[in-house]
Amino acid sequence: MAGRGDAVFGRDEEIAVLEGFLDAVADLPGAVVIEGEPGIGKTTLLEMGIAAARMRGYRVLSCGPAAAETRLGLSGLRDLLENCFEEVLPALSEPQRHALAVALLLEEPRDSHHPDAVAAALLGALRLLSGSGPVLVAVDDIQWLDASTEALLNYSLRRLRDAPVGAMLARRIGGRNPTPLGLGRGAPMRVRRLEVGPFRRGALHALVGDRLGAYLPRPVLGKIHEASGGNPFVALEMALALERRDAIPAAGEPLPVPDSLRDLIGERLDVLSGGARYLVSAAAAAPHPSASSLAGLFGSRASLARWLGEAERAGVLSLQGDRVRFTHPLLAAASYSALTNSERRGLHRRLATLAPDPEAKARHLALAAEGPDPRVVDALDAAAAAALARGVPTAAVEMLEMARRLTPPSDAAGARRRALDLARALFLSGDTADATALLEEVIAASGEGVVRAEASNALARIRLFTDSVQSAVRHFRTAAGEK
Repeated sequence: MAGRGDAVFGRDEEIAVLEGFLDAVADLPGAVVIEGEPGIGKTTLLEMGIAAARMRGYRVLSCGPAAAETRLGLSGLRDLLENCFEEVLPALSEPQRHALAVALLLEEPRDSHHPDAVAAALLGALRLLSGSGPVLVAVDDIQWLDASTEALLNYSLRRLRDAPVGAMLARRIGGRNPTPLGLGRGAPMRVRRLEVGPFRRGALHALVGDRLGAYLPRPVLGKIHEASGGNPFVALEMALALERRDAIPAAGEPLPVPDSLRDLIGERLDVLSGGARYLVSAAAAAPHPSASSLAGLFGSRASLARWLGEAERAGVLSLQGDRVRFTHPLLAAASYSALTNSERRGLHRRLATLAPDPEAKARHLALAAEGPDPRVVDALDAAAAAALARGVPTAAVEMLEMARRLTPPSDAAGARRRALDLARALFLSGDTADATALLEEVIAASGEGVVRAEASNALARIRLFTDSVQSAVRHFRTAAGEK
């Protein structure tokens, strides 16, 4: 499906940084380091930077090493120079020319050459190319760059003097060096770090809508944003998994975590023992897990500490004060989705007995229920009302969706009332499309009476915001006629 590119959504500031770097030719040599977690959009930004450089007349030398290439000597150098070797060849001295040709596997080695000959040749090539216009050296996933090429670039970039050469380097955050290629250690060139953070919710929603070309309810998009941590790659993979499944998860149901995301999780969940895995699952099932609330699952705070320590060492959980947090929200989604339905219901039954407030208790009871249950529905109604009173309509939406699902089929009046309440909560949370559709459904299914009047009145108020005064007036008149 055609899209406009990840970086178009929510990356205006980052693009401006890259373009500003490229426009400041007089300040070169210099470097910009694009850093971020896997899937956050570093490669897309680098590709946009390369395209912007070419539009500005830069000569681009690029490479994108992979993890399997880290032990291949000079593979990165060959990628960087493969399209310009013949151009720079005549300007190099014979020792440099031959050393570079051997390094690029274009000639057989003759006598031994000076160990600095290849480094001097690369520096000479960069100076020669920059004599006719600015040059950009672009390296994606520089953490995988082979050590030999890394050393050569370190040597060359630190000796460019005033040559108009820029380096644009993308790497995973938390690399072994504070700045790649050693450029931060007294190098005579300016270095700027560009940390690529998570997408904001609106930008991520726009990206998912553009790529899928299909509508996902706002609450589901909110769950995807939360589970992905704003990572566009993770969010798209989860949204695509939903599209393939062709089913929207009900309130409280887990989002699918496709196999394509397992590499981001690594083996951190697989190495956990049974007790630690149970703790992790419980933390994923609880909306705001704390050591105090989870200790009851293990009998004491001391027992909890044992399993929590194991999960912390595995890089899954961290303890901040009393709050238990996942090191990445994807770990929570993966551990929760791995539970069977029976395991999930049993876990929520236990958590309901330990819930710190009525809202959390109602949610756990709903997710533990195996079918319609009037008592749980009543608890959910009260929890939704409390959430609305606190000004948290998104929480009320989840409660009311679960209440509708658990309403007995014989309670048609209650079902319509909860649909009306849900539509109001959806509107308050900003989801006017779903609120409108639900109100129209209530109006069509209701006979004359108060519920139909209230639904028409609510729809009229939405029309004031989304349509026209004339449309709103028609619904207000319908509401007045029903009262």
